[in-house]
Amino acid sequence: MQEHHFYCPHCHAGNVVIIDAKAKSKEIVADCDICAHPVLLNYNFDPNKRIEFTADFAANQLTLA
Repeated sequence: MQEHHFYCPHCHAGNVVIIDAKAKSKEIVADCDICAHPVLLNYNFDPNKRIEFTADFAANQLTLA
């Protein structure tokens, strides 16, 4: 496990997430610690264990009938 710092795309506040360094790639949704909006986090580790990390707006998953 490893800490990674990112900025919320909604409010631009700094956040920290714990990521699984054993997973080669993963996509998760986490709430911002400040504004509570969902943030889509994607990360990939290359063969040299360098991380490629993105934090983006999460699509609203609710469908109203």
